[in-house]
Amino acid sequence: MDNELIWWELLHLPILNAVIMEGLSTGHQVKIIEQRLLQAEALLKQGQSSGLPELNFNLGGNAGLRDDGNAFNRISAGLGGRWRLDTNRAIHHSVRAREFAVQGLRNEVEQASLVLSVEIANAMVDWITQERLLQLLDDQQAFAESSLRVVNARFQQGVATRLDVLQQEGLLAEIRVQRPSVLAERKRLQLRIIVLSGKDPLAPWTLEPVYTLPDVAERPHIGSPLELLNARPDLRALRFSVLTADSEAARAWAERWPALTLDFEAIWREGRSLSEGVMSVGANLLQPLFDGGRRRSEFARSTALREERWLTLNLAYLSALALVEELVYAENQSDALLLNLREREALLVEAEAQADSRYTQGLTDFLPVITARQDLLNIRQRILREQRNRLRLRIALHAALGGPMPAPATQS
Repeated sequence: MDNELIWWELLHLPILNAVIMEGLSTGHQVKIIEQRLLQAEALLKQGQSSGLPELNFNLGGNAGLRDDGNAFNRISAGLGGRWRLDTNRAIHHSVRAREFAVQGLRNEVEQASLVLSVEIANAMVDWITQERLLQLLDDQQAFAESSLRVVNARFQQGVATRLDVLQQEGLLAEIRVQRPSVLAERKRLQLRIIVLSGKDPLAPWTLEPVYTLPDVAERPHIGSPLELLNARPDLRALRFSVLTADSEAARAWAERWPALTLDFEAIWREGRSLSEGVMSVGANLLQPLFDGGRRRSEFARSTALREERWLTLNLAYLSALALVEELVYAENQSDALLLNLREREALLVEAEAQADSRYTQGLTDFLPVITARQDLLNIRQRILREQRNRLRLRIALHAALGGPMPAPATQS
């Protein structure tokens, strides 16, 4: 894995960087996971404090009548608290589970960032494809309109037939009917990019059109299966989920053993000196004897959860290996397809020139010219779409390899 460059920089499409970085800073998908991380960090702090003594200040008062009928009132104040000693290590395992949960969510934040960057990159590639397709249709429409004027002139001169004019008008109409769907798709992609970037979809579109899809660069380093396990943030998050469940199982087991609690209290009442205050310290040892099987069932549940998450990790890992192999194979086939399409385009360019020359010389009718131009229009659009598919395969491969992504912000 190339750790010097962010993965989308390897696509050599400069417009991507600004859009993706803005999406990572303001996009809602990442922010949602970050809020979950903040919740987990708060729970971790709560767990860490549970192993410390709890100290409370009490202030009270009472009033009443003595036996002699005189009123009285008293004020009392004191300190009290409780300290649960982690003799059975249940608190330790609970804190460890929350630490692993925090680590897992940090990797989920990175995974959410990776998914968001991939979605933006795919939308941008599709948007550029629509821009290029519109440009291609404009060029082809201009050429068809020019050819129609020539055919009309030849028809007026009696050289061409009405059928020739109709065929050229049909080609022009075919080009025109494609524009609305392309314009609608371009608009949809613009709105999607805006939403993924965390901005108002009613805001004006500010990106300048790009009409060229970049050539796919050299394939990134695939690495070993172990490297894939360490590189993908979703797999790392699943590993921490296994560790979390393992610590929860250890906590459930520890809860079945004795727990020692210390209670302490110091009380002072009005009318007495500080030396006459009441102080007490007590110790309680709790050994569960019968709970209807609750603790045993909790241990069984947490053990099954650990096994479930372990199996989930294994399945995700095997699926990740298969996906990388699938994408590499698909890339190779896409390369071969693009090569064949370009060879086909070259042949159609020559065929169109030959058909146009023969028609100009009066050796054939206009149908071979129309057929050649229609085939050329179709093959160029197919090449454009296959170039888009090829880029999307590369984007998917970067995602399957886990990035790399920008370094996460320092946790406060």
